[in-house]
Formats: sequence, structure tokens, C-alpha cells
Amino acid sequence: MKKYLAILIAFVPFNFFRQFLYRRLLGYRIEKGARIGLFNIIIADQCYIGRASIGLFNYISVKTLVLDNGVSIGKLNRFKWLEEFYVGKNTTFLTSNIAFGTRPGVSPFESNQRLRFGKDCVITNRHSFDISDELIIGDDVTIAGVGSQFWTHGFDLNHVKIQAKIEIGSRINIGSRALVLGGIRIVDDVVIGAGTTVNRSIDQSGFYVSSDLVRKSDVPNYTNYCALTDYKGFKFARRTLSTTQNNIARSPETEL
Repeated sequence: MKKYLAILIAFVPFNFFRQFLYRRLLGYRIEKGARIGLFNIIIADQCYIGRASIGLFNYISVKTLVLDNGVSIGKLNRFKWLEEFYVGKNTTFLTSNIAFGTRPGVSPFESNQRLRFGKDCVITNRHSFDISDELIIGDDVTIAGVGSQFWTHGFDLNHVKIQAKIEIGSRINIGSRALVLGGIRIVDDVVIGAGTTVNRSIDQSGFYVSSDLVRKSDVPNYTNYCALTDYKGFKFARRTLSTTQNNIARSPETEL
């Protein structure tokens, strides 16, 4: 029933009227000065929204929701299947970020599916947060650029799911398309370079990248070993298999 009411309220005009219905029909605590835009679906068992701002077309379906004063959530963000979603003062989410827990009824550890941000954080665009386990982020953390991923679970070869929390300290800057794995703890005052895979804990402040820029060879020239084909104004090259590969491919054991 709460889900259907939340959907109906999302289409009600006027911010003050939507807030009145959230308070009266769903029992949400919403402070004066909050702004909740059209077409947001907000479903929570317990909900507190301070003087926060929520843009358009966001989907929030969690058990406990706390948005402190000054929080700003832009548009097209999705947060679902979380035990708790807590956002501290003046933290900003921009566009198309996704945070998701395990589908209800699947995991015995649903109580650990908590996502918490401290104050003064900035989460830009199209980042993904897997909340199979806790993800705790401190104050003044910037998740910059696009496409960073945070994964709190994985599987072994026997299809056993293993999960572990992620703890990220304060005054952290995480570059575009970084990958942070479960069981990681990052201390304060750290910069993670773009494209970095964080697969171990960081216990000393500093600037971190996962690999150096290495020169592998000269710039390849495919005309040296490939015949070029002109097709509709473009040039194509098709490499042949190596001698070893050709022998394997044509051996009697591999032929049908």
C-alpha cells in the first residue's frame, strides 16, 4: 500500500502539498524548508528529511532514510534494497548514481546493507555502489568524474557469495572510473587516481594509482604484416592465426 501511495504522491503538484501528503499518509518526518521535486518515488519504513533538496525522477526505496540539512540529490538517482541510507549535512549527489543491496529475501545479512555518507561530500555522475554489505564514507569525500564502482561482494568457483564492508575515511578524492573492492579500509587524506583498482587497504595518506604508465613497444604498423582492404572509404586489416594456432585448428583431433 505504501508503494502505491508514494507513486501517487510523486505526481501531485506543489512542493508543500506533496510534503503534507508524505507526512499525513506515510508518516515521514520532513522539516520546513525541504524541497521535494516532482516524479520522485520515496518509499521508507522510517524517513527523516531535513532542509534538503531532492530534484526530479529519483527512486529511493529503503527501510531507513535520513537526509540531513543541506543535502542535495539531483536527478535520475536510484537507491534500493537498503537497510539504511544516511546522508550527512551538505552532501551532494548529482545525476544517475545507483546504490543497490541484495534483493529482499535472498541474503541472510540484509541487516548489513547500510550506506552512510558523512557531511560535505560530493558524488558526481553515474557511480555504482553495491551494498551487499556496509559502505561507510566519511566527511569531505569527493567521488569525481563518472563511472566509479564500489563492490562489497563477490563469488568463488563454488558459487559461494563472499561479502565484506568498505570503510572510507575523510578528505578523500576518488578519480573517475576507480574500482574499490570489499574488505577495504582507506585512511584520511588520500587521493585515488582515475582508473585505479583499490584491492587492498590503504593505511597511509597519499596519492595512489594502481599501475604505472609503461612503454610496451613501438607504435604498431599493421601494413607490415597484414593485407589491407579498402571498403567504403575505410581501411581494414585482418590478422591470420599464428603457425601454432593454425596447426591446432587443423589437427585431426579438433576437426568435426
